Amino acid sequence: MTSNVGDTCRVDGAQFLGVSATDAEICELFRTKLGEALGDQDRTDGLSMTLTVEKSGTINADIAKLDEGNTNIEAKSAYPTVSVDVMDRPLNLSDVERLAQAAANVMVSETARPAASEQ
Repeated sequence: MTSNVGDTCRVDGAQFLGVSATDAEICELFRTKLGEALGDQDRTDGLSMTLTVEKSGTINADIAKLDEGNTNIEAKSAYPTVSVDVMDRPLNLSDVERLAQAAANVMVSETARPAASEQ
């Protein structure tokens, strides 16, 4: 199942989580935990997020910052894809929380890097 929550979060493969949760609940959990990990819930504003849950036990987050005032998918800068893999049990909501923490770590490290033109 694929669904959109607003224009900023989409979940693909939610049926592969080992718990019953709607796409909206998964997105809200991810967004909340990402904001907590970033230290400011407002830092999740203007982000486009796609969470992909795979039957093999992997959950991926593709996050991009939308250009201000533009929701065109082409008009954004993307962070690297972040993944959490689980081999010994079905994925669950704690893995969504772990993914949010890992994504925040990547976002902070990417933000800290100088732009290519500054190097």
